[in-house]
Amino acid sequence: MVVSDFVKAVFDAMHEGIVIIDTESRIVFANAAYKNFLFSEDGTDPEEVIGKKIRQLRPGAQLPEVLLTGKAEMQAERKESADIYFVNMYP
Repeated sequence: MVVSDFVKAVFDAMHEGIVIIDTESRIVFANAAYKNFLFSEDGTDPEEVIGKKIRQLRPGAQLPEVLLTGKAEMQAERKESADIYFVNMYP
């Protein structure tokens, strides 16, 4: 997957974390907010996010199931470490 510099700049300007995975659950894109979130949660090196399976970094990730079912999940509550947050997931 090739993401243009313009699209990267737009996504990186957002405060919400964005992650895109392929059909093998490998991360093909993550914006700066998502990488910063991973770093603040467990010290994940932002340069090592792309290409990893999402569950290597987030064992409880539900995005692979969303891909399998083909049904979006909106405002799914997540709690990992001390933080509670909500995510929207689209197949």
